[in-house]
Amino acid sequence: DQNFDWMAEEAEYAAKAEKSGVSDVQVVSEDGSKEMMAAAAAKSYTYNVSAAIAYADKYCINYNSAYNSYKGRGGDCANFVSQCLYAGGFKQDSVWYKHSVAWINVMKQIAHFKEYGNFLNANNGNLIKGNPIYFDWNGDGVYDHATICVGRNNSGTAILDSHTRDLYHATWTNWNFSRAATIQLRGSGSSSSTTDGTFKTDSTGKYYVYSDGTRLKNCFKTIGGKTYYFKSNGYAATGLTKISGNLYIFNIYSGIMYKSTWVSYQGKKYYVGSDGAAYTEWNDIGDHTYYFDPETYGMARGFYRVKTKLHYFNSRGEEQFGWITVSGKKYYLDEWGVVQFGWETVGGKKYYFDEKGAMVTGIVKIDGVIYSFDKSGVCKGKDKGTGSVTRTFANGKEIASKKTTTSTTTNSTTKKTGKTGWEKSGGKWRYYKNGVLQKGWLRLGKNNKRTFYLGTNGVMVTGWKKIGEYKYYFDSEGVMKQGWVKISSNWYYFAKNGRMKTGWLKLGNRYFYLQKNGKMKTGWLKDTDGKWYYLNYEGVMVTGRQVIGGKVYYFNNMGDLRE
Repeated sequence: DQNFDWMAEEAEYAAKAEKSGVSDVQVVSEDGSKEMMAAAAAKSYTYNVSAAIAYADKYCINYNSAYNSYKGRGGDCANFVSQCLYAGGFKQDSVWYKHSVAWINVMKQIAHFKEYGNFLNANNGNLIKGNPIYFDWNGDGVYDHATICVGRNNSGTAILDSHTRDLYHATWTNWNFSRAATIQLRGSGSSSSTTDGTFKTDSTGKYYVYSDGTRLKNCFKTIGGKTYYFKSNGYAATGLTKISGNLYIFNIYSGIMYKSTWVSYQGKKYYVGSDGAAYTEWNDIGDHTYYFDPETYGMARGFYRVKTKLHYFNSRGEEQFGWITVSGKKYYLDEWGVVQFGWETVGGKKYYFDEKGAMVTGIVKIDGVIYSFDKSGVCKGKDKGTGSVTRTFANGKEIASKKTTTSTTTNSTTKKTGKTGWEKSGGKWRYYKNGVLQKGWLRLGKNNKRTFYLGTNGVMVTGWKKIGEYKYYFDSEGVMKQGWVKISSNWYYFAKNGRMKTGWLKLGNRYFYLQKNGKMKTGWLKDTDGKWYYLNYEGVMVTGRQVIGGKVYYFNNMGDLRE
């Protein structure tokens, strides 16, 4: 990166020059004679932008010996810009002439040329080829440095030529300043710079062109409050577009990028964030959890296998938990939303789910043993095979047999009292429902909003606990934590289902990064994509111009450090 911090000498000399009237400078015209031209009553002029830029490119490194140089005596920046404007056709007058204060002093130059155009705050979008640009280093309202815009690079970023720190085609984003301004000169003829740019459409598509003929390419651009992406051929992207590893969706007619909304496209449903990037994998949106295929980015519906686990999402894409009925069959999904198979104990009752996850009822043969299940799927015990009935096997086949008389198993954890509630024994808390010791996940309270986990011995868990593939945290009362939690001076984030988050986390319009151990990251971060990011003291990823450790850095709207 180039660090343009030379304002001290330039500001110092400019002040001296203005105070002294630059009596040490001889005012000489191109032909060597003194020249004091009368100012025109009306500020009409013809500005040849191409001539001005040609001059800038030729003399930004190798100074024109026909002019005095103020490099080392305060700075030559305004002198250089005046030379470029003069080469482009601006006429000298009684105020602005070679080596006058208005010629070599930044603030006086601004005051003079404001009469020839619109003086406004500068940004990359309104920098026009041939127009001067001014930088205020410390935000005190005094502009300290002058440059001239000579065009744009392939990414649509303005490039500048400069004296004092002699630079050729330096990119706009590499300058360190508190604020910047430009004068949009009102030229005449096809060579003049008059507007920011305009949309045009041809048989191939829509593109954006500046008045100097430069097209936007390979970049995002916000125009009129709407964001577009212009491809390498200069045309606006439409539909699904993969950019730097992310998927974006643009209106197929206007090219406008969708943000923070659901988008239905070609039979699939997507969700795009505030930066326009489509969500992938697990995401909490509103009060529900969704899964977006990492390959297609489409929202999951119905039964959907994520890695090795089968989940179920309703027609709106919302992840389901607990008991569900699909096509007349009942299934049970655990606290992670995983469809259960085989034997499972739910609420102290024993069930069996076949190879597709459907709950069985009736007489079923499992691993060579015949069991009896009531209409609600509860196992009533092993079948003794008396009486005539039709039995349904776990594999769906049926056999003729006799009516059974069932024998129920006795649960050794059943208490004679049949009580329901918490009981503390040996310093440990356990929960009983109708006298049955509960194990696994337990939801209590209004709307079942308080979630607990009871180990294999029924003891209530507190603190960290890894359950299956995920880590959870339970407070001192055993309640599963959600959202931001500070643990031993470190911040962690837990999803609505209690799972500890890792990697990038998007909350509203803010991005955070959670390390492999779940701890929120602050400071510099080099991601797996090889790009550098910076997260402030709150853990929020920064964008735009930032002063870090006394140095100025620039980050794009995706948080990437600009090289």
